[in-house]
Amino acid sequence: MLVLPRAHNTRFAFAVAASLTRLQRLHMGTLMKIGLVLTNDWELRGDGSGDYFRLQHRPLEAFMAVAEDHGARLTLMAEVGQQWAHMELARSRGWASEIVHAYEEILRHAVKRGHDVQLHLHPTWLGAHHDGRKWILDYRKWALPSLSADEIRRVLKDGKRYLERVLRPVDANYRCVAFRAGAYCIEPSREVVSALVEAGFLFDTSVVPGAVFSGQYDFREVHSNCLPWFVDPECIRRSHGQAAGLLELPICTARMWDSALLRRGIGLQYGAWMSRQDRGWFGAKRAYCDQTYPVNHRPMSRRPASRTLGGWARAALWRRTVPLDYDNLAPEAFLRVIETALRQERRVRSAQDRPAFPVIATGHLKSVQNLDNIHRILDLVRARLKEHLTYWTIREAGQHCAGQWATPRGATRSRTHPH
Repeated sequence: MLVLPRAHNTRFAFAVAASLTRLQRLHMGTLMKIGLVLTNDWELRGDGSGDYFRLQHRPLEAFMAVAEDHGARLTLMAEVGQQWAHMELARSRGWASEIVHAYEEILRHAVKRGHDVQLHLHPTWLGAHHDGRKWILDYRKWALPSLSADEIRRVLKDGKRYLERVLRPVDANYRCVAFRAGAYCIEPSREVVSALVEAGFLFDTSVVPGAVFSGQYDFREVHSNCLPWFVDPECIRRSHGQAAGLLELPICTARMWDSALLRRGIGLQYGAWMSRQDRGWFGAKRAYCDQTYPVNHRPMSRRPASRTLGGWARAALWRRTVPLDYDNLAPEAFLRVIETALRQERRVRSAQDRPAFPVIATGHLKSVQNLDNIHRILDLVRARLKEHLTYWTIREAGQHCAGQWATPRGATRSRTHPH
């Protein structure tokens, strides 16, 4: 086991100062702010397992409190297919009825407190049934585009209507206007984009620039790695060059060097040092996930890197796409991803007159044992960015960007995400 040298604290201090200097060079010398959007895919596990109150309800109560302590508001991407399955089961099972009512009540409570709720859907829940011990999902419907065009239109309209029916009693102005596809599977996107526009959605936030999952999606060639675009009706990865139609608000990503050996050995995550608290939290998270949801139980899971020369090389050092995920990034690395993403995005340098940059972060309450990491992230973001930070919901970000960032200025050609 590697031991941290005594100089670690000094190096950590230099790393903090360097990170702050880079962020200042990017935007702190201007009037611009970062509009940080904290989205959360609020759902049970991908195989339908897990206790709703333990994985979703109680963690959401705690997350809202943490966010509010930091002046932030959340955007809950609420999985409705799961809720529909519980509503069907509630006809014969009292425990399912309890979950249905709790789900709706906490979403109403969230909206009353100023948070946002938008649509998330895993089609595997459509037609799911409970065998008395567990949920049986339909993995043939893993990706939304695997449904027929009519089915896609129906479930999107039904999901929008359901959330509006549940939430308008506490906010008469509530509208379901944003969507995120389950497991980010929105390709091929033609029918989905058409259905979203027809149903009245204004924004999508399914694209993870630079990410690729064989047979599911390939986001390596996208219009931007962090800034929004009005999508080409034929392909959600491209901009059609007009300020109209569906607006894509991509999850912020950056291309960064990674090393599993350095991360676990000396606590260096994407070039940023992890504190002892960080390393302890991530160690506990790995143990928690291995115990409660092992990789071999996860549908469509990627296999661990093989113990070949190539596998060991990737463990030593490799360049990868890193999403802005507050469940998987320590605080310093979270800021490093923001800094790198903005530096890699050319339009940031050419648009200094814009008042704010939208930055979409993501996470999953089902995947963490406690909220200590997000608490430290929000502490650091507030301390480092100060008045240059504002928090948006996804709806606010979309409304702001529709009139600011997505307005064509010059060339609108699709760009290739660097890799």
